[in-house]
Amino acid sequence: SSKRQRQIKYGVVSKDDLIDDLLEWRYLYLAGRMHKPTLVIGSGDDRILECQTNNIRAALAASLLLLDDVNDSKIGNGNSSHSITPLTDVFATIANLSYAGDLRMFLGVEDPNKVRKLVHSPGQIERWINMYREPILELDKLGLLQFNNGLSNEETASQVIQWEPHDLSARRQLATYLPPRLSEPTHKNAKPCMNIA
Repeated sequence: SSKRQRQIKYGVVSKDDLIDDLLEWRYLYLAGRMHKPTLVIGSGDDRILECQTNNIRAALAASLLLLDDVNDSKIGNGNSSHSITPLTDVFATIANLSYAGDLRMFLGVEDPNKVRKLVHSPGQIERWINMYREPILELDKLGLLQFNNGLSNEETASQVIQWEPHDLSARRQLATYLPPRLSEPTHKNAKPCMNIA
């Protein structure tokens, strides 16, 4: 019987630097890697697990705020307009957070299909759902978004998130999940990094 070999990436970092990036997205290097499905080796540190929960909640909120700019699949009448977004688009937007400003993507030295592969490769959708199930259900419970059929691993392609992207109250609540540096100006004449209003 032949053993299957798997190649892994790993790094060594101080706990304080990891926590800082997970909470502040100062570099989005570690936090960005941990937006995507990862394997935790060992029992895990409670503080790091708590920070990672905040990190993925922030990534979900950021993706919804960013998707509003590109999503034109809307239903509604009069003053109310719901945006309907496939769950796979939400995951692709999350995966792209750490690559959007990556010079390697602009120089063409990184695989241009990397984000698509991270979401659509065999078995990946299930990993994304397992990772983001709790924060999605949390936002659903708060009434910030709704689902067509819950979060089973079956028929993922038909699963959508529905929310009101132009509801200022919802946008502000989503912004509370972001690292403060993204939703607040860095100096008095600056604009926030993310468009909340």
